[in-house]
Amino acid sequence: MRTIAGVAAKGNNVIDTIRRNIVNNMMEAMHKRWNSLINESDDSNFFTLIGFLKSVDTEIEPQIYHENEEISFCRNAFGVGTLYWHETDNYIFYASEIKALFKIGGLTPQPDIQGIAENFVYWVPLRNRTVFQNICRLESNQIVKFNRSGVRIVDTSIVPLISSKGSKAPSSISNGINLIRSQIERNVSNACKQNDRLAIYLSGGLDSSILLYEVNKQKKHSEYDIICMTFEDRLFDESNFQRIMADSVGRLKDTKNIKVDKTCLFNCFEAAISDIEFPIMKLNPVSLWHLAKEVSKIGIDTIITGEGADELFWGYDFFQEELAAQEFSSGGINAISNDSIVKQIGQGNLSYYFKEYHKNDDILSPLRARYENSKTIIKYLATDINNVNFANAENELIEKMTAIYGDCSSLRTCQSIAMSTLLPEYLVTQQSSQIVGNRKLHTIMPFLTEKMLEISFSLPEPYLLNETGVKFILRKAYENDLPKQILHRRKYQLSTPGAEMLLNTDPELIYKHLSKESMAAHGIFSFRAVQHLLQRIRLRPVKTNGFSLDSMLLTYILSTQVLFNTAKEKWIESAKTVRDC
Repeated sequence: MRTIAGVAAKGNNVIDTIRRNIVNNMMEAMHKRWNSLINESDDSNFFTLIGFLKSVDTEIEPQIYHENEEISFCRNAFGVGTLYWHETDNYIFYASEIKALFKIGGLTPQPDIQGIAENFVYWVPLRNRTVFQNICRLESNQIVKFNRSGVRIVDTSIVPLISSKGSKAPSSISNGINLIRSQIERNVSNACKQNDRLAIYLSGGLDSSILLYEVNKQKKHSEYDIICMTFEDRLFDESNFQRIMADSVGRLKDTKNIKVDKTCLFNCFEAAISDIEFPIMKLNPVSLWHLAKEVSKIGIDTIITGEGADELFWGYDFFQEELAAQEFSSGGINAISNDSIVKQIGQGNLSYYFKEYHKNDDILSPLRARYENSKTIIKYLATDINNVNFANAENELIEKMTAIYGDCSSLRTCQSIAMSTLLPEYLVTQQSSQIVGNRKLHTIMPFLTEKMLEISFSLPEPYLLNETGVKFILRKAYENDLPKQILHRRKYQLSTPGAEMLLNTDPELIYKHLSKESMAAHGIFSFRAVQHLLQRIRLRPVKTNGFSLDSMLLTYILSTQVLFNTAKEKWIESAKTVRDC
């Protein structure tokens, strides 16, 4: 893992002692992420410090290029690695974490309301925004160039990359299965060759079960650990599936269960938000923060996870919904091939649902209903809602997806949206890089390789999704190797209690960050509107798994307040003020 902090000079400015000291302070703010430190570059235009955790892995952080007084950073298709920057009149400061940039004198944490609203709707602020004013973010499939003229951003395209490989659709389902299995086996084999103490995170779902099966083949007679997260509440606990899978490979005794309860979620909440550096909609990242903390205590160095399989092999509900919407529009309810979708939505609601689903005939239609529902966030903002422009945001998203993925089917559009928004920031960055990395753990994600992406885009759509459900070819590939309970279970995302449980666990957290004074200090949310939300939740204390809109709103509003309070109280270098940065 690589951690970066640096400065580039603009115009005729030079990197002097003051600027070098700022970069040193920025690097120190990220000390949790590295073990050793080197000076990567030192000339008249830029000065970069890089901290290394174990070995350099080009799959882990943005590639760096130096050429003709210019420094470039390239982030891959999956958004692995992070880079943020702040531009002044004379310099550009950049770092792997947002908090490091607040070591620059005079920069204070001011909310970017547009970015905050977009982050709730699209899972990420669009067009290089963050939730902080004057701090920009390198997106997946982008190159950013810093030189004496300033900042230049270039969107890269996946389509030429894939077509240049000459990948063709497999001649049969069995040929596609062979491609997938051989590549997963190769990726897991490379992971197992490391000398670190290795563990695999087993959620109990299909993706991590496949990886456990492959890890066990490679290390059948070697030591490795299986890490499971368990919950005291049976509504969220998947230990039964975890035990079934671990037992099927004869490794039940090697399973280490990390228990998550309400008290632990409460105790970890503020620290987790500080590491994540973005507001969250569900408490999943907080539970993973607790898991990473406990795993680091037992001496594990590297953890294998299944991120990316849902995006590459169409594992989300909205893929099924899009297929059902197409079938419904052509032949009505009877044409829908997947009965589970009819049951999930409700037969009486299908006409309304799909009418809303395809309300606008545009590239975003597969997710339009979800986006429209999430735009409820504007009711809770303190600013005039006219100051938030979702139309421009969506035009920017369409522009980016078209540049990267080209014209594609509606189902491939779902995939491109998920890979451009949900995967790079919420899953890869917030849950892997910022949480696991800050515990000095190395994360390996065998599904997230260029070759796996190439295979995914070469597969005919029915291989990925059909009337039998999502991730058809993955389930087919391992149908003789995994327990039937794992193969045929309904897709179930990692789930944690909703934020409403914090109202009962310790109300002080709510009162501290959602008080009238605290909310007025940042000017992000309306105190009155948030009080109405709290009252509505208290009157309907229904236990949820964090997916209800009210629960997501409360989690998001609370975590946003925690983030900005933390930034003002802990991130700012108040003792030193550097002028003319």
